[in-house]
Amino acid sequence: MPPSTGGGMEINDPAIKIRDRAGNPRFQQAVLVLTGSGLVMTLVMATGPLANHHVGHSPALGATMIQWHLIGMFAPSALSALFLKKFGVFKTNVAGGFIMASGCALGIITHSGWAMTVTLALVGVGWNILFVAGSALLLQSYPQGRGAKLQGFTDGATAAISAAGSFAAAGLLQLLGWGGVNALALTTTAAMLAVLAWLTIRTGSRRSPVYPSSPVAAGTGDQAAVGRSEGAAAGMSS
Repeated sequence: MPPSTGGGMEINDPAIKIRDRAGNPRFQQAVLVLTGSGLVMTLVMATGPLANHHVGHSPALGATMIQWHLIGMFAPSALSALFLKKFGVFKTNVAGGFIMASGCALGIITHSGWAMTVTLALVGVGWNILFVAGSALLLQSYPQGRGAKLQGFTDGATAAISAAGSFAAAGLLQLLGWGGVNALALTTTAAMLAVLAWLTIRTGSRRSPVYPSSPVAAGTGDQAAVGRSEGAAAGMSS
């Protein structure tokens, strides 16, 4: 049975094909943010405990690093959604990117125990914010009820790239060291933000409306997607 729109209207249109959205600015930005942030987060998370052992810190400190990283990943979810609602997707993505980049920058400077813990925590917080904002971008790229294929593609791409970062962690740590891995993560984050800014400026989509052909579109794109992205954020923190 087709999902109800909440206003007595049913959505009978088929799911939008990926090739029909390949040039959509919101879809491009969503894929960029979700895959890029997933790669950086997974790479730093997987490298952290290995680097902790390599530099001679205790196993207990390694466990603490991961604990604070997980807190950073999930605890700010509700606040991230509120920030998105107030400032919009572009500023939210920039804020998340800068928090993630600051964690990577600290990891370049020192490998002391407290610094490695803060690095993982900040990268986790940055990923949380970017996940919420990236999900909002994705929701704005298609009419409600027609995004199953786009969601599946984005989730699959994010999982694949994150897995690649995890598998590459040990080799990159051996080759580059903890500081080098963070330099690579910082470069990736900076490149992601640069491309995001270029796409946003090119399309003027900082406050563009939700996909106009949506039968249930209302309000600005940022406001229309926040309700649905808040649900995703709440699910993360529960």
